[in-house]
Amino acid sequence: MEQDRKKHGTDLMTLVSTHRRGIMGVAAIFIYLFHKHSLIFTGRTLSMIEYRSQKLLFFGVDLFFLMAGLGLTYAIRKEKLFTFWYRRLKRIAVPFLVTGAVIAVMERWNTATVIGNLSGYNFYAKSMYSFMWFFPAIATLYLLFPLYHWLLRLSKSPLVFTGIALFVWLICSLLLASPMQAIKRQELYGFTNRIPIFLIGVLLGEFAHTRTLKATIPVWILLVLIGVTGGYLAYQTTFHKMPLLVPVPNCCVPNILLSISGVFILAGILDLLSRVRVGRWFEKALGLLGLISLELYAAQRITKIKWAADLPWGSNAVLKNLTAFLMTLAVAVAIYWLNRGFWALVELPFRKKKA
Repeated sequence: MEQDRKKHGTDLMTLVSTHRRGIMGVAAIFIYLFHKHSLIFTGRTLSMIEYRSQKLLFFGVDLFFLMAGLGLTYAIRKEKLFTFWYRRLKRIAVPFLVTGAVIAVMERWNTATVIGNLSGYNFYAKSMYSFMWFFPAIATLYLLFPLYHWLLRLSKSPLVFTGIALFVWLICSLLLASPMQAIKRQELYGFTNRIPIFLIGVLLGEFAHTRTLKATIPVWILLVLIGVTGGYLAYQTTFHKMPLLVPVPNCCVPNILLSISGVFILAGILDLLSRVRVGRWFEKALGLLGLISLELYAAQRITKIKWAADLPWGSNAVLKNLTAFLMTLAVAVAIYWLNRGFWALVELPFRKKKA
């Protein structure tokens, strides 16, 4: 087995599938650090490196979109359409609505704001950042995915079909740039620029069924080069406002490159770690974060880092960050179990009927 692996190379998609939850955990950490991390270093050079490194973790969201596209290709093959949509609803509805209810009370939303934010109307009609944009964005993709996947499966070449879909996305993005600027809605590109990485994730999911991506040394070198290129472009677009292809360029090409390389490199690292006991424990911890990744994202909207600052050790940046994370983690776990409990009650009558 080991000799065969060395000779032919490990299947990349098998690595990603095996370590999917750990990768999701890493993405969750990236997003948390991007949103909530307080700078630890005080020296000019170290604080600048820390600050800029934190901002480049922006691509953690793109990792989620890639993994979502990949995961949906597995789900759609096993589930009927209604079941597919129902299970996606179970995943996002309670965390989104519960967080919305808590924030509505904390920030004293009026009725129009509650309805607009929780229905997703404000996301499209007013501002992408009205309230937890990732939830209405991923819900949109969940809704449209079955049609897209059906067309993809009808095509003779998923690779060519994906290329055409990306070309159509690019043309639409460029044509809509001026109208979107006129109505001051170019921030919506923060979502639409993530559509390509989602479609690439779907394509990788299709590749996973044909096992066509072998991990050889030249492939690993190529992945590292793609990641370095993505990091350079992310730095230039984020800190030097370099224009690149479409509006809001730092969440487009750079993050696509970082996510494509990152998902495989992370899978490879986790695979190496899984060969030792400490590494397996570490991956299990990441897997638990991956399991509650959406809840962790929602919890960040509830917890405020200033709460940690109000504690006696709030002036210590390390303890401040640790306390803030533990508080957010506790809220995320509570939302996770609330979500499970709610749907268990909803499905209880149907289980009794089956019995």
